[in-house]
Amino acid sequence: MPPKSKVYALPEAVRAWLDEALASNGGQQFAALEKKLAAKGFKISDSALQRYHATDLQPRLQALKLATESARTVAAAMGDNDGTMLEALTGLCQERLFNLLIEVDPDNVDGAILAKLARAISDLARASINVKKFVADARVKALQDAADQAQKTARSAGATDDMIERIRADILGIGVPK
Repeated sequence: MPPKSKVYALPEAVRAWLDEALASNGGQQFAALEKKLAAKGFKISDSALQRYHATDLQPRLQALKLATESARTVAAAMGDNDGTMLEALTGLCQERLFNLLIEVDPDNVDGAILAKLARAISDLARASINVKKFVADARVKALQDAADQAQKTARSAGATDDMIERIRADILGIGVPK
């Protein structure tokens, strides 16, 4: 197994800058980036930058682009009035954070990074609960709206109060008192 790229040894801020530079110029001008890194005190060859771009950064950018396009397509086709997209996105984030947690070597990671990961998991758990509450509330509201509309239609069609009560109970999923 080949050694991990020297790019991963860069401080987080420098690597973020490098990722942005590589993404914005489409992976061109590796020699210029090598010189800029050298000026900042980091020695990474242009061929190492090319490998990092081709094998690490570019696939991540492509996956992000594909996921964004897919989310737009699904949202346009389905709409998102019931929180389906948000629920799916939350699930994907939970899976990714879980995988990161598994990959982390506690002996070789900064405590601040572990704290950020724990905070992200906590925030995501809270968001997941809120999404589920939103979906449940939206479902109840939709059922109530449907029951109200059915009640109006049934009343205008001359249905008895007993029939209207049964229709409403069926829509809302509750039992009808006898």
